[in-house]
Amino acid sequence: MHTVVLTKGVPDFREGQVSFDEDGHLERGKTPTVMNPNDKHALRAALQTKVRNGGTVSLLSMGPPGYREVLQEGMADVYADDLYNTVPSTNEEAIAFLDAHGWETEAVRADHYKLDGDYIDEVMMATAL
Repeated sequence: MHTVVLTKGVPDFREGQVSFDEDGHLERGKTPTVMNPNDKHALRAALQTKVRNGGTVSLLSMGPPGYREVLQEGMADVYADDLYNTVPSTNEEAIAFLDAHGWETEAVRADHYKLDGDYIDEVMMATAL
């Protein structure tokens, strides 16, 4: 059995390091990101399924490149086998960053996103640790 757990990074409001611009908008680049606490329930269920039935567990996210550390923590918690991150093809900086850190392009979904009226591809990148 192959279980895929979807996870999303959310701002870490516990740390008190939340940063807002002068208009009151959250500055994601200056605010720590953590795994959505509710996603941890899915991770525990995936681990239980793996222990009872065998198989593999993969984590999937469309978080920023810095989210890798959070995914690695999730992998350690559930003994996941690999992880995936999806990136719009227009985000060349993120793709280059992931590529430079050992991630490989595993799939490309054509015309997956609509951005400013244009359809763009989604790049799925993966790494095994």
